[in-house]
Amino acid sequence: TQCEVGYSATNIVTCSAVCGDGIKLSFEACDDHNSVSGDGCSSNCTIEGGYYCNGSNGNTSSCDKCSIHCSSCTAVNSCQLCDNPYLLNSTTTSCVPNCSLIAQCLTCHEPLPANYTVCDTCSYGFQPINNTCSPVCGDSIVVVP
Repeated sequence: TQCEVGYSATNIVTCSAVCGDGIKLSFEACDDHNSVSGDGCSSNCTIEGGYYCNGSNGNTSSCDKCSIHCSSCTAVNSCQLCDNPYLLNSTTTSCVPNCSLIAQCLTCHEPLPANYTVCDTCSYGFQPINNTCSPVCGDSIVVVP
């Protein structure tokens, strides 16, 4: 049996697509010319979480990791879904720390390569101390717990 490019003969009359041959077909999300998972394109030619792949039909796919804390992206700096507990910044399409996880925290950052959130500013009447927002003693503001 003579098969089209990207297909192989599975018996005398049938041709089947070959995942891992480096020829991306329209129904394959990717094909990176190997059958190894963990490199962005899985052994069944699907894009793995935390990666994005480029490559048009008929060509070999090229896969790369998404940006830090991003679980689904269309390019390295174009995140669509963030890992928990990070939030998607729709303006920059990047993942940012969730400041609300620290009570009374308004702004925060994540020092790289650390994997924790540091509170920068707190609600009125509170100040960041040891990564919590603590009431300011002597400011004439009564804070009810």
